[in-house]
Amino acid sequence: MIDTKAISHESMVTFFIEGMHCASCVNRIETAVRDQVPGVRDVRVNLATHQAVVEGAISPAEIIQAIEHAGYRASVTPDGLDTHEATTTPDYIATRNRFLLSTLLTLPVFIMSMAHLDFPGVEWIQFGLTTGVMVCCGYPFFTAAFRQLRHVQANMDTLVALGTGMAYGASVATLFGVLKGPLYFESAAVIITLILLGRFLEAKAKDQAGDALRNLMALQPETVHLKQDSAFVEISIHSIAPGNILRILPGEKVPVDGVVISGESSINEAAMTGESLPVEKQAGSKVISGTLNTTGSLDIEAIQVGSETALARVIESVKAAQNSKPPVQRLVDKVAGIFVPVVMGIAVITFLIWWTLEYPMQLGVQAAVAVLVIACPCALGLATPTAIQVASGRGAQLGILFQEAQSLELAGKLTVLGLDKTGTLTQGSPAVHTIMNRTELDDETFLGWVAALESRSEHPLAKAIVAYAQAELKNTSGDDEPKIEQFHAVPGGGIVAKVDHEEWVVGSKAFLLSQAVTQSSLEKITVETKKRLGNADTDTTLDTMTQVWVGINDEAAGVFLIKDPLKDTSKDAVGQLKQMSIQPVLLTGDRQEVANAIAEQVGIDPSAVHAGVSPEEKQRVLATLKQQDKNVVMGMVGDGINDAPALAAADVSMAMGTGADVAMNTADMTLVDGDVAKAVTAIRLSRRTMQIIRQNLFWAFIYNVLAIPLAATGMLHPMIAAGAMAASSVCVVGNSLRLDKFK
Repeated sequence: MIDTKAISHESMVTFFIEGMHCASCVNRIETAVRDQVPGVRDVRVNLATHQAVVEGAISPAEIIQAIEHAGYRASVTPDGLDTHEATTTPDYIATRNRFLLSTLLTLPVFIMSMAHLDFPGVEWIQFGLTTGVMVCCGYPFFTAAFRQLRHVQANMDTLVALGTGMAYGASVATLFGVLKGPLYFESAAVIITLILLGRFLEAKAKDQAGDALRNLMALQPETVHLKQDSAFVEISIHSIAPGNILRILPGEKVPVDGVVISGESSINEAAMTGESLPVEKQAGSKVISGTLNTTGSLDIEAIQVGSETALARVIESVKAAQNSKPPVQRLVDKVAGIFVPVVMGIAVITFLIWWTLEYPMQLGVQAAVAVLVIACPCALGLATPTAIQVASGRGAQLGILFQEAQSLELAGKLTVLGLDKTGTLTQGSPAVHTIMNRTELDDETFLGWVAALESRSEHPLAKAIVAYAQAELKNTSGDDEPKIEQFHAVPGGGIVAKVDHEEWVVGSKAFLLSQAVTQSSLEKITVETKKRLGNADTDTTLDTMTQVWVGINDEAAGVFLIKDPLKDTSKDAVGQLKQMSIQPVLLTGDRQEVANAIAEQVGIDPSAVHAGVSPEEKQRVLATLKQQDKNVVMGMVGDGINDAPALAAADVSMAMGTGADVAMNTADMTLVDGDVAKAVTAIRLSRRTMQIIRQNLFWAFIYNVLAIPLAATGMLHPMIAAGAMAASSVCVVGNSLRLDKFK
């Protein structure tokens, strides 16, 4: 249970809100929470999910009180609960039932009115049936409007209650002889029925919009097979702890992130990475939660469990994106905040004009009711959040995790995209090709000592050297382990340490020079390396491989030549960026020759290659490009610790899911499987999403701009107005659902 009275220290709490039906509700709740509750740093209300996310040093009880004071009902969302599944579905069922009952009661009234049936007691039958509609089916509109009235507020429910109440009240007054004129029972009943139809279809569509999130949650099994002593027993997934041994049978979902201990199988990782081909797994292979075991049985050791798994992080990322707001939505909410009072004023003016011009009162009532009903800003409030909801869910299905809606909006506006080399354009699994050792140590000892230093680094090149050493030295005893002291890693440079009381430097040539290693010793080894490669006349082979240099006591002592092949999708991705009028820029700490070779292979212009740059210099390159052109929208794709400053500086940052945690924590979005082509997909999805949002907003605005004057001039019957209002919301949600088919 969450203590709603406690004040947390800079926490984030999610609330489920009942009674929201339009964009003005969103603005009113955000304003109430922000103005009435101290300590609130940010509040975001989402009409599509009926959730509010509040950040700051807050008391949940005070938040609930502020929301209720604004005329709505709120409750704290318990941790781990899928609120969309738990709360929207019952509301959807209740709306459906009210709509069906309302239809059953309204049809006879509509037929009697439209067919002009005249028999004794026909008016009283209409009165009885319409009263049933108002009391049994329309009561939520009136109770919500009354709550708003108590707090001197108004929203869509107020408009519906006023419109139908005027039609019903005038008809009752006429039936009892207080007024003279026609009856409007069919208008009141049909308006309620049509609005309920709209809400029913809207709820169904919004429920469908949450399918992606529910499908993600369904990827986690409820039970697992845990090894206890020598047997495997079935237990709840919530009882798993890191280090447990689990058995995954064919056809079962992987419940945790872990490592295969024994067994061989193929894992379908499409749900998490978007990769359609199964991946072979054997002892030592990593497995991720939410994937499907297809053929064999696997015994795995649980590494990350519960909220720490990849699947849990994906789900939380999707939820966060769906509950965040792009800049365009904040503007819409402000407009909608004053919309309802303005409409009520227009309705009053409409009635007074008709009355002043001495038209029959019933025509003025009819026009005012039509204005109230047609102007409900439902479509306006749903235009953006439903599109964001569907797009973020679809992005997760494609292996793209948006951290917030703003990045989903900005990605489509990118004009320049910075690309890291290692792990982004290349496979990120470099392999040692050649080692030059010019020390007194034998080759095995030299390799072992360098690997001991590199084992303390997270850089992909360091991992390549460690992996090579493990393979080459697997039969050695390891008795010659060096004594390492004063170890210091310089991001984007290399390593400095004392090894057996000698000063060792490992890194790029430029880094060794900065550490006072002599130029002549570096050049001497360069010449020897070229000769060994049989490439003395041309430096093509040597210079297109990454070089990791070793220096001891101011003298170059050796070099590791490392190859890192391009990813299969890199060239095509760069080509697509160019077709989209986005300039690709290569940023790498590697040498200019290697960077130029990679750029030539993928199609990046030589003028857009920045080699030998440190993490801070990558950041400065992006800043310089923005200074040169104020209209530049800058993106950055990277996977390592050395990319974090550039990722933080970019307008839109994308981290490879196969990279360092700090890169993913810094970035606006994560490309789960580390495929650079997904960056192109993310940009395309952003552009498509913004296109859908613009269509939705155009429809919502033009609908009101055209419909209100028609209603005010008596050219729109209230029943038609109700149908059009309901249709507008359904059209907006339906248009957003098209994003679910994005490829």
